[in-house]
Amino acid sequence: MAQNSRRDLTTTARARLAALREKKPPTKAAQIRALWPDIKAALDGGHTLQSVCECLEADGINVDTRSLAVYVSRIRRASAGNTGLRSLPSPNGEQFEREDTQPVTEASTSKAKQSADPLANIRDRQGKRSGFDYRPELADPKELI
Repeated sequence: MAQNSRRDLTTTARARLAALREKKPPTKAAQIRALWPDIKAALDGGHTLQSVCECLEADGINVDTRSLAVYVSRIRRASAGNTGLRSLPSPNGEQFEREDTQPVTEASTSKAKQSADPLANIRDRQGKRSGFDYRPELADPKELI
């Protein structure tokens, strides 16, 4: 009996999520993200943000050029941060290929680890220090007098 009720819950949940996927997203940012592959293709094809805004307004998404520029820059920044991903799912369930800006290598990960250390520059200077290096904690008091 418990198995049947669990199956019923999953089927109803899947049906509701499928119906939700068909609805228009509630925010402009989500609508722009849903249309991002098409917007990116238009921008890569040489169209301006103004012409993309006009197309979006014809479909009922009222966004000005400045706001669209902000949305586009945020999406591009987020996709640049995920360089290890090859393809990303779009909201309608399809996969679209993403061009990698930089392959992830050991050198790039080691640079990221170094840049995360706030004292890395001090450690580098201490290692390259030349000249007289007096450390009182290492000195023997009998030899000093």
